[in-house]
Amino acid sequence: MARIDRIVCNRHVDWSSEALTRCLRHGIPLLWVDGRGEVIGFAGPRLGMAQPFDVLLDSYLDRADWHSRYTNWLKQRRLETLVLVALRAVHAGHAMSQAEFDEHKRAYVYNAHFEAVYPEMARAWCHAYVLRHLVVGGIAPTHWAYDGQPLDLGDDLCGLVWAELNLEAASLALAADQTQTQLLLVESWIAGHPARIPDLLARLRRHLAAENQQWH
Repeated sequence: MARIDRIVCNRHVDWSSEALTRCLRHGIPLLWVDGRGEVIGFAGPRLGMAQPFDVLLDSYLDRADWHSRYTNWLKQRRLETLVLVALRAVHAGHAMSQAEFDEHKRAYVYNAHFEAVYPEMARAWCHAYVLRHLVVGGIAPTHWAYDGQPLDLGDDLCGLVWAELNLEAASLALAADQTQTQLLLVESWIAGHPARIPDLLARLRRHLAAENQQWH
């Protein structure tokens, strides 16, 4: 069990109560996908007492303007992601042209749109990767604002990682036409960026603390 980080499965996997219990006791998140590879649900261990991060986020969600502020925070992260991908491309010897950068900026930074080159199943792997970090941090993947709107932290973090993965590794993904090979590339990328989710969570924590201090 110590070698298992997260599990992605479909309806063809039959689970026993004993197996599910062992996974949950070891803090291993499980994620189910449909026949197209799209996420349909997940399970994780019961969270303990509210962590400081959750307290910060719940206070933030009491603000009437939380949605616009959070939307701006996500837009800033998308810009940082694009700049990071462009810098990595320079170091790898295949720099983006200014026209390519500007097009990605218009589509991705401002409209959250990009062309996915990996299969949908790969997004589920990213989602499981994010859930694992949230489980370890004792952070709930979904929070609710004062007005009843959800803040799907797990989905939003997955979206940032999924975009970064596709923008950075597009050429590799296109060259690998087998789904299994593409998933191995995804897993290799995840293993090569272990600090990505902790960094995004740290940035969000600073944003929450600053906004809450200004509000109160």
